[in-house]
Formats: sequence, structure tokens, C-alpha cells
Amino acid sequence: MMIVDEIFIPKRRIVIVNPEQIQHYISVYNGKKNIYQSVYHYKNKPSAINAIVDKVFLDFDYDDDLRFYDDVKKVAKYLHKHGIRFYIRFSGRGFHIFIMVQNNLKQPKLAIKQWVNEMHRRTNTKSDPAVIGDTRRVCRVLGTKNLKTNLYCIPLEYSDLQDTSYQDICNRAKTYFGKKDCINGDILLDLSEYDKPLEQYSETPMHINTDSLSVSTEYPSCIQRLLSIPDLGYHERRELIIYLRDYGFGEEEIMAILEKSLSHQKFVHCVEEEHQLQYLMQREDILFSSCRSQKLNGICPSQSCTGNDLYL
Repeated sequence: MMIVDEIFIPKRRIVIVNPEQIQHYISVYNGKKNIYQSVYHYKNKPSAINAIVDKVFLDFDYDDDLRFYDDVKKVAKYLHKHGIRFYIRFSGRGFHIFIMVQNNLKQPKLAIKQWVNEMHRRTNTKSDPAVIGDTRRVCRVLGTKNLKTNLYCIPLEYSDLQDTSYQDICNRAKTYFGKKDCINGDILLDLSEYDKPLEQYSETPMHINTDSLSVSTEYPSCIQRLLSIPDLGYHERRELIIYLRDYGFGEEEIMAILEKSLSHQKFVHCVEEEHQLQYLMQREDILFSSCRSQKLNGICPSQSCTGNDLYL
């Protein structure tokens, strides 16, 4: 088995098989182009199912009120308090936290999504929802320059984050001296209790096979109906995408499901013209409608299904 990474330079996507290759591209393009690397390693070739999920990746995007800076400090403090192993990077504008996990997950996207959502509730924080559980996510390469700010992606110690102003961190990032990531904590995060389907969705796990689009359980009937209609309208597609998103599927997986369940015309309209999938993947404040609404809108075909308390 070969372990590979990916490196991304605008308009180029390159499979990497050893660290020397990464250093080569850094030496050639650093300061000239933004350089990104896959968050995860992959077995043999880059794909969502081949990802070696050994970490949770959190991305804190810049905002003018600096709420993101308070949030990243709170999350780091929470992890530090519980002795969880993690490291922090300043991306040249925002912050990345990498949380090391026990690498034995059956449903990594769903487990990560559930844990992160609970952690954010406990700490009253938020991070970019689009990256949570995405096993094809990329991040800026350590030691490379963010061309928007002309600041480097640098590692941060826990004390740096807690005791330094944002402006001082920016000043530090004007140069990079080859410093490596600063590892905090000793405990690998255990996600085993989250590594199972959400109970509020169904008593029986639902598994969607993107090759045949067969659903291995009769519940929920509303989703089965949506998957069976090639010419779904805008609102019906919205419900289907939100359900699959909240069930733990990534954007690429949902796109594969839509491509096989929708007509070609509807698929192109949804993904390429309206960008509905991309929009909904970033709007976790938009929720799946209630069972009553599904019945009133004609989406639920069952007279007896009460949703098993599936929806709000």
C-alpha cells in the first residue's frame, strides 16, 4: 500500500508520494502562487473513501469584529483543558486547528460532524461548517505565503494564541524561520460514541450506495420518494440535499447521488447553473423541514409515518 498526498497550485493538482516533492514545489512557487496541501493522507490514490482520517480539521475564517479570534482561543482552551492532542496554525489571515483522533472510524464524516457540533455548542463558538468532516479538504502549506495578505502560514504555540494579540501574530507572520508544528496534549480524541448514525434520523441506519442508489431501509419514506424523482423542483432538491448533508455525506458524495438520481438537465441546473449544492453545504443554519411540512408540501407519501421523531 502506498501513502500519498495532494498539493494544489492554482490550475494544477499534483499527487505527492514523498515530502521532498512538496519542498520542491514550495521552493519553486512560494511567494508567487498560493500553495495548498490535502489535510489527509490517502491510501494509494486521493479519494474520499481512501482518506486516512487521523485528525479533525477546523478552519476559523477572518471577520472584521475578530469574533473568529475569540472562537479559536476558546476552542484551543477547551482542547488544552481536556489534554487532547492538537496543533495550531495561523494561515496568513485566519486560523487552523488540527485535532488528532484515534484512527478507527467507520463513518468518519458523521462522527467528526457530530463531535464538532457538540464541541461548538459547549464552547459557544463556531468555525467554517463547510470543512467539517470533509476528507478531501485542503489547507495552506506550512511556511508558504498567503498572497492576499503577504503573510506566511506559521505554527503557533498554545501560549502564543492565548497571550498574543491578533496584530502581533500578523507581525510574526511577516517572516518564517522553518519552525515546525507545536504539538499540545497527549490524548488522542476518541470519537467512538459519535461513530454511528444520528438517532433522531432513524432507528435503523440508512445507507445510500452511490453506485446503485439503493436505500437499504424503508425509512424515511420522504427521502426515498425524493431519490426516485428525476425532475425534482428547487424546494424538493433543497430538502434532499439538506438531509444528505446533515446525515454526514460530503459535497462530492452528494453530487454523485444527485447525478444518478436527477435527470441530466436538472443536475446541471442544480450544480452548475444555480450552485444550489455548494450554497447549501455552507448554510448549516438552513434545516430540514418538519414532518408536518413534508406532508403539507406533498413530499411525504406515507399516511402512517410520523417520522419517528426524525425532524424538528
